[in-house]
Amino acid sequence: MKILVYGAGVLGCNLARNLFHAGKDVTLLARGNWAEEIRKNGLRIKDQFSLRTSVSNIPVVTELAPNVRYDVIFVVLRYTQLDSALETLRANQTKNIVFVGNNVQARALAAALPEKNVLFAFALSAGHREPDRVVSIDLKKITIGQLRGAVSNAELIGEIFGGTKYKVVYEPNMEDYLLCHAAFVMPAAFACYKTDGDLKKLRRNTVYLGRVIDANIEGYTQPKTL
Repeated sequence: MKILVYGAGVLGCNLARNLFHAGKDVTLLARGNWAEEIRKNGLRIKDQFSLRTSVSNIPVVTELAPNVRYDVIFVVLRYTQLDSALETLRANQTKNIVFVGNNVQARALAAALPEKNVLFAFALSAGHREPDRVVSIDLKKITIGQLRGAVSNAELIGEIFGGTKYKVVYEPNMEDYLLCHAAFVMPAAFACYKTDGDLKKLRRNTVYLGRVIDANIEGYTQPKTL
């Protein structure tokens, strides 16, 4: 299976590294000095909680040509960068497109690519990028699926992640999943800003916050772990 990871931030680099180490045919789309760094010295990722730095000699491209076809493209860009990538994705021959990350307009994004099989995913990893490496926390868990009512992609997802160390959760209604996730993340982010990162100040309010979250997801169908 030929895979492109479109975007070389923390999430994209972790995804590319994990798929590459599982023996997948992976290419990473990066640009500028970061692309040159990976080509010259490999993709270096330092685990925040260990002394080990992995080095992966992943092939790198700097653009997505219309006539190059992949089995799947993982688009791992900031939400504000997605619109600029849509025309490139439309022009490319690849059918299966997976948008990775927070997204509150999943249905509109899928509608913008009517000829593609559009999926959405959320991966549990975080960190920051330095000039010569990524420093990250990667829990190797990913929730992935399509919009409600679309044809199931469980078989495709199983093929993509087969043999990897990922815990894969197949979600047939990613739109609601992402909206529920945003309903939690936004107040949590504002709480971080309000307390200047010291969430202990909010300890007395955590029970209330938990009840609010429970109310938001009441009746939500539990996803299937692959």
